[in-house]
Amino acid sequence: MKNGSIVADASPLIYLAKADELCLLDELFEEVYVPLRVYEETQVKSYLEDARRIRETEFLKICRLNNDEELLIEKIHKENKIKEADCSVIAFYLSRGLDYALFANTDAVKVASRLNVNVINPFELGRFMFDEGSLEEYAIRLKSAGYLTKQMSEFLDLVNLNKSKNRSYL
Repeated sequence: MKNGSIVADASPLIYLAKADELCLLDELFEEVYVPLRVYEETQVKSYLEDARRIRETEFLKICRLNNDEELLIEKIHKENKIKEADCSVIAFYLSRGLDYALFANTDAVKVASRLNVNVINPFELGRFMFDEGSLEEYAIRLKSAGYLTKQMSEFLDLVNLNKSKNRSYL
């Protein structure tokens, strides 16, 4: 069963592309939106493999924002001093009544949460999909792509602790 609709920021898209896990978004959500500003940010280094993967991902819906959303971006940006692309994700979520916003940037997460945006991060996507063993592999792929949160680090530490305990019983 899919989990409604989501709007994605650039950083998580790049991490998922580097980990070769963009397909998770399609498996988990009915609609995956990417504001044009965000998409352009993912293509700054268009020669990189992750940019190519994002560019070739057909289920991503690249969207222009309307005038009201542009005004909301300006307001959020002025009040919070986060990147305009981050503001566009928040504005898109709020104006279109989506189910989730995908962020990796801590400052953007704080602002979005304060505005009652239902935020999810790349590691939490894996928690929707995988059992513990597969989640460990997913977390390792994300980490090798450069993404690491406290939550993910604690999970990996716990897995390693359990493995070392199991070895000591042998």
